[in-house]
Amino acid sequence: MLSALTIAAQADAALGLPHGSGMPDQERVRRDEVKAVGVVQVPRRAAGQARILALLGGSLTAQAATLLADEAVDGRVELPQRTLAAMLGVARPSLNKVLKDLERDGLIRISYGTIEVLVRARLAART
Repeated sequence: MLSALTIAAQADAALGLPHGSGMPDQERVRRDEVKAVGVVQVPRRAAGQARILALLGGSLTAQAATLLADEAVDGRVELPQRTLAAMLGVARPSLNKVLKDLERDGLIRISYGTIEVLVRARLAART
């Protein structure tokens, strides 16, 4: 499992930033840790960021449905609504209204800190 500092160092390298930019000296990642990890996680992280950016522009319902369908692991998204709202750049109450509509349509089930995706194909196609 990668540490957050290792991932941050890889992201800095992928973006062409100086090693450890933005991190205090005591938190910088050792160079040998970065070499041992490789660069597999950096493209995955960049692809994830590109996917989030691609969501923008559609309706909030379409954005939320696509995000939930993409983020579901074993049919569950274990993120609080405030995190999902931040990922979409909206206020939590606005997202909550959309999630309640999706739940009412039988596509998801909302519980504390988790959203269960019930019908992934219909959710992904929701616009």
